[in-house]
Amino acid sequence: MALMIPDDVEQFKTEGEKQFYRFLQTAVRPDSKHIAWYTPDIDGKEPDFLLFSRDAGIVVFEVKDWHINQIRAADPHNFTLQVGNKIEKRKNPLQQTRDYLYDVMDRIKKDGQLLSNDPAFLGKPKICCIAQNRPCCVWWMISGVLMGLR
Repeated sequence: MALMIPDDVEQFKTEGEKQFYRFLQTAVRPDSKHIAWYTPDIDGKEPDFLLFSRDAGIVVFEVKDWHINQIRAADPHNFTLQVGNKIEKRKNPLQQTRDYLYDVMDRIKKDGQLLSNDPAFLGKPKICCIAQNRPCCVWWMISGVLMGLR
């Protein structure tokens, strides 16, 4: 099991976040290589989960408890959902994770401990992002979206 921070969540924001927390607790192995944070504070913003892996770097997860039949439209910026009798626009979760990724990158830059020593990338965060299932660079960080589509 991954080291979970906090390790004793009493109340989750959503059922999907509770299920994903339990998944990380049981599925992420070996535990000595992984640390997972639930709603960490990144300069006043709270991604649902950050997962640090010694092998893969940092993964940002945004968990959505949406039913697939609730989605009326989607574009790079927003999802339009049917929620009860109302139509609501929500920020695209991929865009959310990208925004959190930039916030984490800024925090890493300020901290200085995870900056590259490679002359080609000297002083830059060790970062990789995944875009359309293809790596766009070869460093450390990816952002992810987890949608509990049923």
